Amino acid sequence: MIIRIHDRCLTHSMPLRFITLLLAISSLVTAASAQDLPPGVQVVREAYGRNDPANLLDLYLPPNRQRTVPVIVWIHGGGWEFGSKGIWPGISMVDKGFAVASINYRLSGEAKFPAQILDCRAAVRWLRSNRVARKYHLDPDHIGVWGESAGGHLAALLGTSSEVDDRPGPAGSRAVRSSRVQAVVDWCGPTDVEKWTEFQAAFPGLPADYPSQCIARLFGGSIEKIREPARKANPITFISGDEPPFLIMHGDRDRLVPVSQSELLASALKKAGTQVEFKILPGKGHETFSEPESLRQVEKFFDRTLRNTNGKDKKVEEEVKLLATLNHQAGDRPPAPVEFYSNGRIQSPDGMNTWRFSGTRFVMCWYTPASETGVWVDTCDLAKNGKSYEGRNQFGGQIHGELIGEGNLRTTAIRIKTSR
Repeated sequence: MIIRIHDRCLTHSMPLRFITLLLAISSLVTAASAQDLPPGVQVVREAYGRNDPANLLDLYLPPNRQRTVPVIVWIHGGGWEFGSKGIWPGISMVDKGFAVASINYRLSGEAKFPAQILDCRAAVRWLRSNRVARKYHLDPDHIGVWGESAGGHLAALLGTSSEVDDRPGPAGSRAVRSSRVQAVVDWCGPTDVEKWTEFQAAFPGLPADYPSQCIARLFGGSIEKIREPARKANPITFISGDEPPFLIMHGDRDRLVPVSQSELLASALKKAGTQVEFKILPGKGHETFSEPESLRQVEKFFDRTLRNTNGKDKKVEEEVKLLATLNHQAGDRPPAPVEFYSNGRIQSPDGMNTWRFSGTRFVMCWYTPASETGVWVDTCDLAKNGKSYEGRNQFGGQIHGELIGEGNLRTTAIRIKTSR
């Protein structure tokens, strides 16, 4: 069976020492990445609960915070049994002025359901607390949640059941702070877990009955014995019509969590009158939707739902698309087309990247997959005529960029060449 660190999918029959090694490598890459983030981005690692290390989070804070900023909580996938906060697709949101908290939660090998959703609620309450919100200039009234696969399930459940008090303790004991969120993005998450156990998976490296095995480990018993807990794990159970806006995205070729799971949730939300956008992605399987168009949809959704203050939406700048050709070092790999957007993000074959202008300086930050080098930055000074720029990356490579045709750097295609 296979392990895919980038997608946070880990399987059982691999030797434990190999799994441990891969997780250690992933952790090292993440640590290096945090140190190499663009200047001004602050990374805070704190505990939001008492279950160490399950209740740890990484809080990424945008630079130049003159006022409070909205928050996005990222919840990782991995069948509720593997994965961690370290690798995630939302780093570009920090460049857009959001604070982003990537959280761990108790996995099924540590605690059975509902421990996972309780941890997610605790993380939201921690971020909303007066002490934390004041310290890091967070907007406690605008917190969104975003997850994929098992994390998508927890994000959806948090969105529909955030006020449910199912924590252990005396009856009626509740936290003063609410765990309610103002926006939910669910990527390919299971919803009706009882129906999911009937699905025969066709996913590389996983047995056909993986859904039933996974749920048995999450609840500590077969579905026949845990129907009531499974009902409480279904986001649809708690829909009342008072839910925050939802963006649900699912690949039509998902052979692990069928698209019908998202269809059930979207239909129930629409029936209750909740604002919901449901996007079925052609040709996509059970994966991270890291292509530019999917990430732009997420950005626009959070812009619309989390930047609304006192009924007045913050004006979102019109996006300008820039086409470019990325020429790698000779003999490395062939030229590849990439797309720039004026909102400051680029998606290339190398990974998930961002760029920005600072005066006449062009800064590009490359967030490469975990299997590669982590994060590195190209900084280039524009030529005086404004039609080209020269620079050197951190590995000593020479960089030359030139405009193709007339216009300026925000409206015209750019050709990039690198060499050692």
